Amino acid sequence: METEEKGLIIPEKINALEIYSEPGKVDPILEEITRKAKDFVADTTTAKGRAEIKSMAYKVSQSKTFLDDLGKQLVADKKEEIKKVDSSRKYIRDKLDALRDEVRKPFEDWEAEQERIKEEARLAEVARIEAEQARIEYEQKWDSAIAENEMFDRQREIERKEKELEAQLAEQRRKDEESRKERERLAREEQIRKDEAARLEREKQEALTAAAQSRRKMLVEIGVNVEYEVLRSMPEEVWNEFYAAKAKEYQAEKLYSEKMKREQEEREEAERIEREKKEAAEKAELEKQAAIEEEKRKAKAEADRIESERLENERKNKERLEAERLAEEKRVSNVRHQNKVKKEASASMFSVIQETFQTDFPLDEVSKTIVDAIAAGKIAHLSIKF
Repeated sequence: METEEKGLIIPEKINALEIYSEPGKVDPILEEITRKAKDFVADTTTAKGRAEIKSMAYKVSQSKTFLDDLGKQLVADKKEEIKKVDSSRKYIRDKLDALRDEVRKPFEDWEAEQERIKEEARLAEVARIEAEQARIEYEQKWDSAIAENEMFDRQREIERKEKELEAQLAEQRRKDEESRKERERLAREEQIRKDEAARLEREKQEALTAAAQSRRKMLVEIGVNVEYEVLRSMPEEVWNEFYAAKAKEYQAEKLYSEKMKREQEEREEAERIEREKKEAAEKAELEKQAAIEEEKRKAKAEADRIESERLENERKNKERLEAERLAEEKRVSNVRHQNKVKKEASASMFSVIQETFQTDFPLDEVSKTIVDAIAAGKIAHLSIKF
């Protein structure tokens, strides 16, 4: 039966105690893993090839995990070798992590290259569209100028024919005034030629001015400044080449400026995130200190409450004991008073009885005598209500 591999390792060939306890024993295993990984031929041109790159990188990670787990088991059973095993584990992890990254790098490079190609294609398409739009606008303006010139030419032809007809009619009317009419006609035709030449020159200058204004507007849009007279005198072929070159420079500068702006924004965003992290950490520390102070305050308040209750209970106990003492003193005083009253009453009674018995009064007379003595106030603390 085929032995199951752990990543790029055959477990049955591994002596965990040996590779983790004897320096250098793990190196052949790492070299074997490295050999297998580097013998693998990376192919980023197909989906299968890219999937195989990720699979090989995953096998390297599996190998790292398997060896690391062996080290964990040894640490659990042999705690006296923890330091040595942990050092080997870190060595293995670092080496295999680096190998994994090295194996995966062609795929990551391919991904980065695809992103770069897409971005360049997008930027090229944007530049092409903008150039095409500029060309269309220029052709439209040029066609409009040509149409206007053709309209002017047709108008001139109509005027010329009208003037010829007028000349023919004038020729017929010149019979009576031939000399005068001839001079006037010659003078008029000369003026017409001058006017026509002036108009043609004016139209030419206006066309050059309009072209120069249109060219200047196009250059202003891409940030280029050229003398107005140079734009008026520049031939069309020279202008087209000049504008195409300047537009290309402008597009390149624009792309570079946008790139620098993005990089600046990314740096600012990273700084903002770092600043927020720092502020969050400081806030957490302040909250932690506030929580500690609150706990201290609560503990002090609880201790004060307990002490207050203790003092209150102590005061109440003292008051209770004092009340009990006073009650006991009152009771003893009452008993003493009662005993004194009884003693005094008894002595008074004894005195009355003694006096009675010294006489030979009968008992009923003794009782009457006692009552009379009480009524007369002769017996202390005794009285009769009538």
